Amino acid sequence: MIRRLCLRGTEGQPFSFRFFGTEGQPFSFRFFVLEQGRFRTELIRCGGEIPSRKVYEDEWTFAFMDVAKDVDGHILVIPKAHRKNILDCDEESLSRLMKTVKKISDHLVADCGYNGVNLLNASDESAGQSVPHFHIHIIPRKTGDGIDAWPHFDGAKQDIEKVFGKVRM
Repeated sequence: MIRRLCLRGTEGQPFSFRFFGTEGQPFSFRFFVLEQGRFRTELIRCGGEIPSRKVYEDEWTFAFMDVAKDVDGHILVIPKAHRKNILDCDEESLSRLMKTVKKISDHLVADCGYNGVNLLNASDESAGQSVPHFHIHIIPRKTGDGIDAWPHFDGAKQDIEKVFGKVRM
């Protein structure tokens, strides 16, 4: 069973705590501190029980409620094997993770009274990734809920044809 407690912090202060382990066994405590725009990580072995709200688990993935209390039903889905982000994720792990995301999203709409979902991810610190373990946020949505989950952009800065020439595969 994976345990997670997320706390927000400021430069030089504790930023995030993550707990890993199996039920009834000692677990690891990861402590992230933001210093000069980068994270320093310390690993501490602990014993004890930290409650979690597991939504779903299979052999490869784990999904749990986010403790931030920012949006009702906010769920995080992570691979059990460590992957920093989507750029570090092999196709098999990504496929398994997305199958879990799809299964939970379908459940939220079919069985829980939601109309849709937002899927959010930040891969790399440059994109705003704050925890160095790949995760997808599922934000359940209801029509007219007033949640603004779409980022505000200031507008493109470069000519679209030049950018297209660079990104085309």
